[in-house]
Amino acid sequence: MNTIVIQGVYKTKNRRNGKIYIGSSVNTKRRWRNHRYALRNGQHHNPHLQRAWDKYGEDVFEFTVVEVIEDPDLRLAAEQKWLGEHFTQKACYNIVLVASAPMQGRVVSEETRRKISEANCGYQHTEEAKRKISAAQVGHKRFPNGRSEETKRKISRANMGNTAWNKGKPWTESTKRKISQSLMGRKNGPHSEETKRKIGQANKGRKPWSTGKHHSEETKQKISEALKGKASWCAGKKRGPMSKEQRQKLSLIGYARCFASLQYYTCLAAAIPIKSRSYMETL
Repeated sequence: MNTIVIQGVYKTKNRRNGKIYIGSSVNTKRRWRNHRYALRNGQHHNPHLQRAWDKYGEDVFEFTVVEVIEDPDLRLAAEQKWLGEHFTQKACYNIVLVASAPMQGRVVSEETRRKISEANCGYQHTEEAKRKISAAQVGHKRFPNGRSEETKRKISRANMGNTAWNKGKPWTESTKRKISQSLMGRKNGPHSEETKRKIGQANKGRKPWSTGKHHSEETKQKISEALKGKASWCAGKKRGPMSKEQRQKLSLIGYARCFASLQYYTCLAAAIPIKSRSYMETL
């Protein structure tokens, strides 16, 4: 048996006081079923309609399709027309006037914000959920072929003139402590051979982003102006003759480099095949 799907604008009317709730859907019958399920369970997104449902009861409300829309692109425009006719008369359960943005203009109280914050505070995924998320992300790359040049230009134009949200905002002592604790115990030493191999494979064929790029004269001028008046990183550091300890360190480094070079050339010489005596005699 085929179910007839009606697309259009609907209203839910309270027969007791005449107030209505206006909406639209590509499947009005399914939408009314979803509304009714949420209202019966006290979970409807519209608190005005939910309170009226709880107060007067389900039997007081009637659902009607007020306008059938054939073209889906005209659905929101039709809903907007019905909202404009009834919203100003204060006979609507609808919270906002804009059909395309049901959250626009809705003000969340400090109490509600506090409750939302407390509900989400300290939430952590279970180990099972973490495993599922990890498995779902294996082999997935957000931009497998990298962003196109056109996309990069669009992002650059969109961000032009915007200031970074964290610019000039120093970290609090609490934030510093949390970062320190999160990094505690992490290995900061050299990469293992396995990690090096993986990094090498991931970067194979790639060129550094700065290859062939040069600063324009305008960029050079901006960098120069930004650095004016700033002290060099070595400003205030002692300059003069090296101490005996420094000379010893440099000497050891030089010896180590010479020894490494000697080993390299020794191995290289050993790898070169020696020509046979008969061939040498012909020279």
